[in-house]
Amino acid sequence: MAGTVLFKNTARNAHRTRYVTNVDNFSSGMRFTDAPHAAGYAKSIVNFDIKNDGECLVPRGGLHMLGDSLEVSAVFPLHDYCIHHASAMFIQAPSETSEDVKLCKYYIVGASTEVNGVRSFDLANSYLVVENAFKLGAEQPELGISGYDAYNECPTPIAGALTTKPWFTELQGFRTADGSLSDNVARDGIFTSLEGNTYVFVHTATKNILGRLVAQFKSTAAPGHLSQDWGISWWVEEVSPTEIQPTQAMNYGYNMWKDNPYSFVNTVSGTGAIQLTGVIPYAEDGTLLLTARPGTPIIFKLYYRYPQADVDNEDKYLVQWEVQDLNNSADPEVIKKVRGSTEYTPGSDISFAYTPSYTAFSIIVRLYKKSEMASQDAEWESDPTLQALITKDEYLTPNQVTTLASYYLTSNANSTVLNLDAVAYNVATATGMCTWQQRLVVWGVTGAKTTLFVSEVNDPGYMPYPNNCEIFTSDIICAVPYLSSLLVFTKDALYKLTYNDDGLSYTSECIQSRLNMEPADANTVLVVQNMVYFKSGNFYYMIVPNNQNGAQTTQLAPVSRAVEQMFNSLPKVLAEVLNSVYNFTADSYHNPIQLTLLDYCTYVANTQVRNVYKLQCAVHDTHGVTHQWIVDTCLNYDTVLRAWTIYLYQAGPYRMCVYTPSATGEVVFAHLYALAGVLRTCVVQADSTAPNDDFPLDVHRELGNWQFIDTGYRDFSESLKKRFREIQFSVNVLNSQHLYFHTTFTVDDVDTTSMYRYVVTHITDPNDPNYGDAYVDRVLDEELQTPALTEFDTWELDTAAFPDITVHKVRFKVAGKGYGGAVQLLSKNELPFELLYINWVYRVMFAR
Repeated sequence: MAGTVLFKNTARNAHRTRYVTNVDNFSSGMRFTDAPHAAGYAKSIVNFDIKNDGECLVPRGGLHMLGDSLEVSAVFPLHDYCIHHASAMFIQAPSETSEDVKLCKYYIVGASTEVNGVRSFDLANSYLVVENAFKLGAEQPELGISGYDAYNECPTPIAGALTTKPWFTELQGFRTADGSLSDNVARDGIFTSLEGNTYVFVHTATKNILGRLVAQFKSTAAPGHLSQDWGISWWVEEVSPTEIQPTQAMNYGYNMWKDNPYSFVNTVSGTGAIQLTGVIPYAEDGTLLLTARPGTPIIFKLYYRYPQADVDNEDKYLVQWEVQDLNNSADPEVIKKVRGSTEYTPGSDISFAYTPSYTAFSIIVRLYKKSEMASQDAEWESDPTLQALITKDEYLTPNQVTTLASYYLTSNANSTVLNLDAVAYNVATATGMCTWQQRLVVWGVTGAKTTLFVSEVNDPGYMPYPNNCEIFTSDIICAVPYLSSLLVFTKDALYKLTYNDDGLSYTSECIQSRLNMEPADANTVLVVQNMVYFKSGNFYYMIVPNNQNGAQTTQLAPVSRAVEQMFNSLPKVLAEVLNSVYNFTADSYHNPIQLTLLDYCTYVANTQVRNVYKLQCAVHDTHGVTHQWIVDTCLNYDTVLRAWTIYLYQAGPYRMCVYTPSATGEVVFAHLYALAGVLRTCVVQADSTAPNDDFPLDVHRELGNWQFIDTGYRDFSESLKKRFREIQFSVNVLNSQHLYFHTTFTVDDVDTTSMYRYVVTHITDPNDPNYGDAYVDRVLDEELQTPALTEFDTWELDTAAFPDITVHKVRFKVAGKGYGGAVQLLSKNELPFELLYINWVYRVMFAR
């Protein structure tokens, strides 16, 4: 909140009365605009955290390495190494201690390679970095976590590469790499977890497959002795497609994991009896009919297993075909009697051509053995009593009966399943994967970009088609579980899938149309507690619960309205912010900073959603030398305060991967860096009590955790001009150290620069009523110099002069006449402190 009160009342000269307008907090975060700002907002807030609901601003926590780093052997060029993913999975315990498994956190570091034109992670040069959860102490043999180890035991039994998400060539106006594989290394992999198992897509030399990560601790000690250090064997094994029978395929769907999902054969039975495995409908040309129109000739083919004894005995099979209309309760109609059936040799094809007159029907097939028919006919013919009770045909008993439970013909031209073809989709070519209701969900499959594929419950090896599929009107971008539903983002709409009470079918509902999503936006879709965050077009939105009138519905909430102008020209804005904080160039017009987007990702940290743009900043000096830095620029949205802020920190070329997500504290990252030409990895976490960044980099660190705030244009008493006299800062210093600040003051969009240097006067007399105040006075400089517009005037606060107080009021003298002003404050202090408020002191010019 902001308030205006008298600061200095001069009753005799009312026009000389001074007022003070105070800004209590910046709880609303950034509002990136040149228009006048409302209370609670600032134009830019960089490397500050909003504390205590806006009571003060504090430097963001510095990033520090936890524990030791591990060496990872480098075979390929270092820049080709990245982290595929981080997760948790069950690892088999050493046999000497337990036969149980333990859920361990891990991440995979891999060397990127090219397989079939796709950038992937080479399994032969990948490392599993895992908590060493089975270290044994000499006197304490319990299982316990005591560090991290890296293991490279791949690629057996699969020699291949882990697939990665597609990279993008354009994002919000940024200049990116040219899109070639040599420039776009693998940055993020495709994976999902189900019941403590991790599933990945793998490229092999011949095909794409679904794999499961397998790891187990192994003892390196001599037999009979407990080891102090356990190695790990790990590999990726192919998930075997679930074998299904024709009946299961017709009722639940064909398994898309199989190379030939529609191919079935008659095989020898292992039970010594005939087993009818199902009936499949085909067109006259032999193609499978998933759906058909009324009047379509259909060939129904019976699949079965037969005993070898029937072949040895040269027995024959005969078949009776019946049809039943599902729209009424009439008895089945015989359409091919057994007495006129062809005699089939066991193992041969059994089929029947039929043009149904019903729109919904079932097919009943009765199979008879010729030897059994002859025996039954002989019994009937030899028993007059039977002949009086039952006919000869009625006395026949089939050996086996099977039913095609339901088959529907449709004349609805708009039906989503009418034109489905029996295509063998390679679902391992998907560009995304997640887990929903204990099912594996994939999308972005080659040739089926609009189709969502869903596996059976707890059976990733069975992907039924078309029964467990949902077809949308445009390409699928991403899907995420949301509460008990699944949200599916397409290019132009958002759908919600909800399972019905039977647990077998689901309903699809469009909850938002007119979206504008691109493949790169899949990186932004995140679930934040009971909300979903995503990007559409240039702006960001959240799906939030809407419990009005007791209905469990959702609604769309735009969350980036306050910073829409920033996203409309993001490269330019971030260049200005980077230059304001780090002063890359003294003349941004003639010598601009050039930004190249190296990577983009989104993650959740505490209550914030952080959009991370990894930017390569290049500046050419007057001698033609190019200076480059890599800066991770985080645009943060606080889901509780609904406020935006910015983080900047110097980083390396590798993405920091979220290793341990947290909804209540700081996130732990997995980090890669090169040291003396050797790749190393470690875990990194922010510490709010230590704002300095000291996590290791490939290069010497030049850019610190420097805080910056641009208050934006402040329009007080907008109808009257004012003479500004002071800007007052209240700083709570948490230790007795020097703090250095740089300040510029702008009135009506004109920077007021002066030929003064600043001298700080501290009131150190405890008896003085102004004890603790610091006065920043202007003193004429003997050598008058006009600083460049990107330079700040500097002043120092010596807190050591006040050993018994921590909150200091700094009165910064300014001069300028106009309707409104703005202040930019830059702090190069990697120390904990609190910026409590900013006050504006001015004199209103009533008549002059």
